[in-house]
Amino acid sequence: MWQALLALAAAGATVYSASRQASAARDAARQSRAQARQAEEQARAEAEAAERAFAEQQAANQAQQQYYSEQLTLQQNAINLQRQQAEAAQSALEQQARQYQEQKTELERKAKEEADRLEAERRDLAEQEMSRIRARRRSGRRALLSEARLNPELGIESTLAATLGSFPEMR
Repeated sequence: MWQALLALAAAGATVYSASRQASAARDAARQSRAQARQAEEQARAEAEAAERAFAEQQAANQAQQQYYSEQLTLQQNAINLQRQQAEAAQSALEQQARQYQEQKTELERKAKEEADRLEAERRDLAEQEMSRIRARRRSGRRALLSEARLNPELGIESTLAATLGSFPEMR
């Protein structure tokens, strides 16, 4: 009996021990599953954080790219504006140069015309003087009488002063 009781107690201890081991194994499995779930949740949280960080970095990159694109557009606009202003200034300069050249040409033409006119006038005066000199040498004062008359039909008016004995009707 004692033996049976001992055997029963040994069997009960074995069963108890087996039950404890099974319970410990269940607890260990439960704990392992809880740790696995916790590790999975932590991995999921880390993945979400990484995705958020990636999305934020991507948004920052897009904003930076848009900023640089806008800056490039502004610079190109400024360059185009400067180019247009330079072309306008060049055009105005060319137009002023043309106007200056036209004015210079016109003034030179007028100066040449005036010089030609003065030269012709000088020649005419010299010719007249030479013809007077020639007329004096060849035919005396008689050829120059026409210059003294205002009207050749009236003749020469006397420039002599009235003297005693001259008649007023003879004048």
